[in-house]
Amino acid sequence: SKERGIKICTDPEKYLQAVKAGEIKLETEKLWIIGGAEVYRLTMPYWDEVYVTLVKGEFQGDTYLPEFKDRFELIEEEELEELDESSES
Repeated sequence: SKERGIKICTDPEKYLQAVKAGEIKLETEKLWIIGGAEVYRLTMPYWDEVYVTLVKGEFQGDTYLPEFKDRFELIEEEELEELDESSES
């Protein structure tokens, strides 16, 4: 892509191996991986941190984030109130 900071990757595992080996230099301090489930599954061994947002409610779906909690220590947890769409920003 010609856009600054955007790179298209068709093999996330190979890309992360190249980053870890120093063959690819990142322009930022952190690399964010934003799923789907297969991308998460392939890249999980390379994760150093996980940021998770849980949205309360009942939702239909058949795809889930792979189990990760046993690999990480909870550092911070914050529960926010529901978004009040009537309030002004």
